[in-house]
Amino acid sequence: MSWETALDRQIHDYLPDLKWAADEPMAKHTSFRIGGPAKRMAFPKTREQLVVLMGFLQDAGVKPLLIGNGTNLLVADKGLDTVVIDTSAELSHIELTDEGEIAADAGVSLAKLALFAWKNGLTGLEFAHGIPGTLGGGVVMNAGAYGGELKDVVRGVLAISPDGREERVFTNEEMQFGYRHSVLADNGYIALFASLQLAQGDPAAIALTMLVGLARQLLAPSYDISNIPDYDGTSAYAVIDRNRPSFTEKEYTTESYEYYSELDSLGRCGVAEACVGVELMPTEERESISKVKPTGWVQHQYDFVDGGSLYNRCHLIGFQLTGENANEKNLITGTRYMNVEGMLPFENQVADYVASTGNHVLYRVTPAFAGTELVARGVEMEAYSVEDQGRGVCFHVYCYNVQPGVEIDYATGENWEA
Repeated sequence: MSWETALDRQIHDYLPDLKWAADEPMAKHTSFRIGGPAKRMAFPKTREQLVVLMGFLQDAGVKPLLIGNGTNLLVADKGLDTVVIDTSAELSHIELTDEGEIAADAGVSLAKLALFAWKNGLTGLEFAHGIPGTLGGGVVMNAGAYGGELKDVVRGVLAISPDGREERVFTNEEMQFGYRHSVLADNGYIALFASLQLAQGDPAAIALTMLVGLARQLLAPSYDISNIPDYDGTSAYAVIDRNRPSFTEKEYTTESYEYYSELDSLGRCGVAEACVGVELMPTEERESISKVKPTGWVQHQYDFVDGGSLYNRCHLIGFQLTGENANEKNLITGTRYMNVEGMLPFENQVADYVASTGNHVLYRVTPAFAGTELVARGVEMEAYSVEDQGRGVCFHVYCYNVQPGVEIDYATGENWEA
């Protein structure tokens, strides 16, 4: 008996009220409106239904895909040979508790959550109004924007183990929130519900903050690479050429490759380029890269910098994309801020897309050195997904090699507290 047939029978016998669909088109459930059918798709109405379903899936040896709003989710035309669980359809209850906290199901959209807080005169969630996705996915990756993160407001998270057999409440501390990360990303627990602790605020001021955030997104300026403005303290990157990369049709290929420029006479890296496919992605753990000392490597510690160290050995093309370790042609002296806030989200976008679709992404990173300076002022990043003509991945940005609170002498790499 196939796993589909076995699950169909269990759902019929034990979860008759669960909405359960066969060969459900994923194009109906993703923001890009593309994607083939999922073998089975579930739309649980209650946490209890989800817990029972997870147990059935564990027994059947099926690893499900949980989705919220399907934002930025890419599914190949051939579909998914698994069970997709949509938590946004029904698991979306929100309430204000007697203690003044917000209690919400994992399927609640972050935008809806922010509006609920505003209507109840609670401040602290304004940053979430413009973030796509749901609370469940948000707590897993510690979603944030414009200086705010969920770690600042989440009091606790109720989650279930991957096999559906254990429910556990994680406190804020136990969630081990980090940059776009939490313990749930490591242990595979699935968020069901979260409580958020906010402060009383002025509804008018809250609404204004949310409107300003939306305006930032809608009116974000676009620059030419020749006139990138100085870092102004608000964003780790600037959009170039309306986010359109400069690859030409002659460069379009689905053959994976990687290229790294020779070091120049000062020992500085040049452009790094690849057509990223699953063939290039690493299959082994990352090795030490500490033996490489990129130009301008004058390391100092600051207690206000994440991790303490100002500089990282920044891969131009991230390890997760091509598996390059201590390649001196691919490592520059970059600040922690540029590495984590600037480059990493774009690298993750490419890695997630390639891993989930098997498609290819043209990817180019160019360090921007001024004159004979040893530390790059920033990096230009371009990416374009080939098979779907940029519908999956398409960006062109400039990431600033700066660190808030630190002054850098780009000629030498020396640095000091501002």
